[in-house]
Amino acid sequence: MQGIHLPNPTITLYMSEIKIQLRKNKKTGGNATITVEDELTLDNLQEFRDKVMEVAETVQAMNFYLLNLNAIDIAAIQFLVAFHKHYAAEGKLIDFHYELTDDAKSLLAKSGFNLTN
Repeated sequence: MQGIHLPNPTITLYMSEIKIQLRKNKKTGGNATITVEDELTLDNLQEFRDKVMEVAETVQAMNFYLLNLNAIDIAAIQFLVAFHKHYAAEGKLIDFHYELTDDAKSLLAKSGFNLTN
């Protein structure tokens, strides 16, 4: 992982074809870090959505790390955009950090997703 530092401690949940790591900041108890690797597509989006929504209800800030994604589709992008808008409107801090292929960056840019790291 180039240039991205992930905090500790770690709780790792394994889903069908995607690994999600949830990290809660022990000092504040109100932060979570979710790391997504490999793919985020319609095939695993429902399970991902359920886990993320559950965590979102218990914290005030979330950091998403999208790393080494071999596949991401428009359904996943639409969910991330809607998730961000919904929880930002509630005053929660939602940040995205990513390492993407050029194809994935292009898809995100065409979808209107903000590509600033």
